[in-house]
Amino acid sequence: ASSLNLSAQDSQPAPMAMSANWNKGDTFTLTRIKERMVAAQGKLVPQTKGQATIYVEILEKGPKSSQIAWTTKNNVVQIAGQDELKKVVKKLGELTPNARVVFETDALGRPAKLLNGTEIVAFYSRVSKELGKWMTDEKINPQMSQGILQQLSPYLDLKTVSYVALRDPVVYFVRFEPMFVAKPIVRSMSFPNPTDQTGKSPFPGKSRLNLVKIEDKLAYIEFKQAIEQEKTRTMLLNAMQEEAIKNGQPLPTKENVPAFNLQTEIRLRYEIGTGMPLDLTSVQTRVMGPQVNVDRTIFMRKAAPRTTTKPTSRPTSR
Repeated sequence: ASSLNLSAQDSQPAPMAMSANWNKGDTFTLTRIKERMVAAQGKLVPQTKGQATIYVEILEKGPKSSQIAWTTKNNVVQIAGQDELKKVVKKLGELTPNARVVFETDALGRPAKLLNGTEIVAFYSRVSKELGKWMTDEKINPQMSQGILQQLSPYLDLKTVSYVALRDPVVYFVRFEPMFVAKPIVRSMSFPNPTDQTGKSPFPGKSRLNLVKIEDKLAYIEFKQAIEQEKTRTMLLNAMQEEAIKNGQPLPTKENVPAFNLQTEIRLRYEIGTGMPLDLTSVQTRVMGPQVNVDRTIFMRKAAPRTTTKPTSRPTSR
């Protein structure tokens, strides 16, 4: 097995590039595992865990873009806590047995445009009505019912459906530099600021990309991005002080700013021959005061013969 181990002292570019090395009619099968952990009594405890099978089909392949169908099936979710909530999640799974997203990519294979948004919105409008009626008939807690339906709301609007529908494909079809260099790449970047709806003051951050090695036509890649916490705390303090002045309240100090952190870590083995990850793990951490959420998504690709047979599915998203 050939192996190229890279270090910060190396200066030559690595002999590989990330690209869409697939053909029309190619199909791939993935296993997706999603976990959410939350802070409780000083430690992280599992809140939800789900596993699904994803069917990926290359519908079209051109020099500048591809069209891909991403179908989610057999989605099983385990939830810690209330039996009533488990019952609702099970019913939602029954109403959405197949979830299909069709999208266009750029030349490198990154999801660029949702193509079946209208169909997704129509489907989830029906699902929302059926689920709402079922929860009423089953006398599900009204507050819980409202919360569940609120989570479906992004699927009901063409302005927001693209983001939620492409969330998983964007994670899996991750692309970095057209050509990796041996030295890890560190860059300044910005995060969306949830306290600023204008988008004019995003949080400052840093990203670090590292090609660990190339071995047996697999590239081992590590990527991390995180906000710069001190600069972000200063921005939050300024916003809090402006609000206090408007309301005639005492000015808060840095001690009044809640703990805040956003970061993402991705590790993947990228198969150079197909232009797709063989496996990928993404961990997103969000901290706001005492609330800590850690979301982990794992994709594992199954070896399967290539075929042009389409999986049975409905034009929906999940």
